[in-house]
Amino acid sequence: MLSYYLCPIYSASTVISSSECSFHCHAFLFMQARREASYPSQLTVSYCAEQISVLNGRTISDSIDVGRVSGFKAAAQSPPFKTDMWEHTTALGRGNYTITLVGGGNCYHGQIQLYLDDQMIGEVLDWYCAVTTYPFIHKVPNVHIAQSGSHSLRGEVVGKFKKSQDYWICLTEIQFQRDSIGDESSNIGVNAANCVTPAPRIQPMDES
Repeated sequence: MLSYYLCPIYSASTVISSSECSFHCHAFLFMQARREASYPSQLTVSYCAEQISVLNGRTISDSIDVGRVSGFKAAAQSPPFKTDMWEHTTALGRGNYTITLVGGGNCYHGQIQLYLDDQMIGEVLDWYCAVTTYPFIHKVPNVHIAQSGSHSLRGEVVGKFKKSQDYWICLTEIQFQRDSIGDESSNIGVNAANCVTPAPRIQPMDES
């Protein structure tokens, strides 16, 4: 006996056979999997005036030497202010991510807070160093994206370490690393650990 179903892929008034429903459901899942696979597992965005939108503060200069050290190249809003704010929008697949910011730091650098789609992620990232350090890297792990599509990462300067003398945020790139696909965690809005990679190049501070 041939059975018929209201297939969830079609409108509520569409009635098809069970074999047709099974075929279309499998086809739908296959296409959905292909769409998810089309999103890169790793994406690197250059921090530069062309890629980053300034929401508040001065324009981004692409020719900053961190600590005035030749070769320690980065970009930054120049001159810096406590209320500086920038944003980058890109397409990301659903899943669990580690977001990495790469740049430089010294005793003239400030602190920023990251937001993904207007939701706070991770802790405040402090770019202060007693000596000029390059590269200086912060990682924010366990960032969950529930739905594939366009997503906006925003950085806001929120202050500085008490020993810091200014609010510079000098960056070279932003990395999005998809660690897994699924709903294993949901840490948007929850403090996530951030860390600094070892073995940076260090230059004694004698200039701003």
